[in-house]
Amino acid sequence: MTYARITAILGFVVLIISYSGLPGSWKSLISTLCGLALMYAGYRLYKLFEVKKLEGGEQQTKTYAETSNQTPTVAQPESTPHIPNI
Repeated sequence: MTYARITAILGFVVLIISYSGLPGSWKSLISTLCGLALMYAGYRLYKLFEVKKLEGGEQQTKTYAETSNQTPTVAQPESTPHIPNI
């Protein structure tokens, strides 16, 4: 099960627990456990996206790409035609 799905399910459980008829101590215990699990799943999601970004995932784009393997040459100045002195 992916961490995104776990996060969604735990969020739904927290929503349902608040309106259930369970005793207060059970609600507190289940809410605490769900909160800890949400924190862990969120941290794992953060790490997964960070690794994807470092490996060249969707967020990273190239701004410059070399189009040829030739080394650049310096342009030589054009020679001016020789005008004889009159």
